[in-house]
Amino acid sequence: MRLYLRFVVALTFLAAASIALAATRHVPGEFPSIQAAIDASSPGDEVRVSPGPYSGQVVLKSGVNVVGSGVDMTTLTRGEGSVVYAGNLASGTTLSDLTIAGVWTADVGVDCHAGANLHIVRCVITEVETGAACDNANITFDRVSIGPTIRTGITINSSNVTVVNSSIAHAGSNGIHSINAAFSVLN
Repeated sequence: MRLYLRFVVALTFLAAASIALAATRHVPGEFPSIQAAIDASSPGDEVRVSPGPYSGQVVLKSGVNVVGSGVDMTTLTRGEGSVVYAGNLASGTTLSDLTIAGVWTADVGVDCHAGANLHIVRCVITEVETGAACDNANITFDRVSIGPTIRTGITINSSNVTVVNSSIAHAGSNGIHSINAAFSVLN
């Protein structure tokens, strides 16, 4: 019994310590840019982005969640390449509550590669050539609106993609273009 109680106390301490170590980073309050806040974060941390437009590529970090203030309030833009890049992310990484806009010159809104595990929630991806490119990734789109786009809404290559309660409108050639991939669309 005494050993059991020590085990429970140790687990409680470890759980409390791991919760206490998670930090919330504020942009622009504590950090001048979203990328600076992500770079300073550790797995389990959250980057909270205030309303406003933010320019430049955002490279996500494994286990770090990026949360905007709402799709009509927080906007990420970039004129070329990808607006958001996600590569080699552990599960538990989330991008939520913001607009990703490519100002009609960006190649991809969200570019997911190299085993990325990403959950995109309550976002708008618009004014890009391709809304999302998923190559060897596991991605869930949950309440995401994609479009208009020049080419496709979502391009999937060797990936596992789930689209839930989302919409793709005004995609140039295809809503979803799949190459050797598994995907499911719900609602």
